Amino acid sequence: MEKLIIHSASGLDEEDQKATVTKPCKIFNELLSVIPLWERYGNIPALEGERVTGWLPDSDPIYQNSPYEDSFTVMMIMDGTLKPVGQ
Repeated sequence: MEKLIIHSASGLDEEDQKATVTKPCKIFNELLSVIPLWERYGNIPALEGERVTGWLPDSDPIYQNSPYEDSFTVMMIMDGTLKPVGQ
């Protein structure tokens, strides 16, 4: 398996890479079946007014922050902009 994974990153021929990557993917799926418990998205789906309040307008520059580094959501919670409904 280690050799297949290392080989999957070699070469520039797209068709060869597809075939090379497909084999370890199929092995993984057959031997290590995984049930996804959650999916992670960076779009932070939270309805304004349902659970939280205080989202800034879409034009605010804070949304240029990466959701995985200086998350705009975390920054807005920390500075008190984003709050639970009723607070």
